[in-house]
Amino acid sequence: MAVTNVVNGDNFIIEVDGTAIAHSTSGSLSISSDLPDATTKDSGGWTENFAGNNSFSGSSDGLVSFVETVGLKDLTALQIAKTVVTIKMTTNVVGQDEYEGEARISDVSIDSPQGAPVTYSLSFDGCGALTQTTIV
Repeated sequence: MAVTNVVNGDNFIIEVDGTAIAHSTSGSLSISSDLPDATTKDSGGWTENFAGNNSFSGSSDGLVSFVETVGLKDLTALQIAKTVVTIKMTTNVVGQDEYEGEARISDVSIDSPQGAPVTYSLSFDGCGALTQTTIV
């Protein structure tokens, strides 16, 4: 059976301030909701909760380049400066959904194994709302 209408991971990219992260090999986005416990003795033995705050975070892994726009050099500079950036996870394909919000880069790590490309990993945490829109 043919797989249709499934987004290929190669096409779902993470952008920082409108430019795709250079040489990315993977990316992730996580959306969380706090659910503070509201269980009482009157809850009949069932857990109850309130709708608390929402948050988002994500990560990207890739190959290191010091000359690309939004490469390791730019990402570490943004982190060190504690800059709020616009993060977008998108396919840039009309009719498909994308996610966008402001975030700070919270972690950058570099791995340099012998005989293999130097890689990076970065994490970001949202600063406010994440929006989901359909690309037009």
